[in-house]
Amino acid sequence: MDVWVWIVSSALAALFLLAGTTTVIRPTSVLLADPKLGLLATWPPWLIKVVGTLEIAGAAGLVLPPAAEVATWLAGAAAVGLAALMAGALVAHALRREWQQLLLCSATLVMAVFVAASRLS
Repeated sequence: MDVWVWIVSSALAALFLLAGTTTVIRPTSVLLADPKLGLLATWPPWLIKVVGTLEIAGAAGLVLPPAAEVATWLAGAAAVGLAALMAGALVAHALRREWQQLLLCSATLVMAVFVAASRLS
């Protein structure tokens, strides 16, 4: 089971590190011009950058504490935070009828809940 937790944690960390870094590094004008941004296009630019920063922090929290074998409960807390982020994204995409995004959000949410349950048990 521990191997599966590491595999899923690593996949989630890679996904959120990529998404968060892309959000934080890209200029605001480029972000707001992206048609895939959806509901986030209505948010203030600073809030979009905060979400990206939270994604990066969550990615680090998924793998660094267990790898260092220090405060491993932080990985579970990071997974809970990312699950909450994905639950919000799921609702936002459903309200905007962005059905293609729902599958990715749902899968990511399930993965985050799996990691949270495994790390916090």
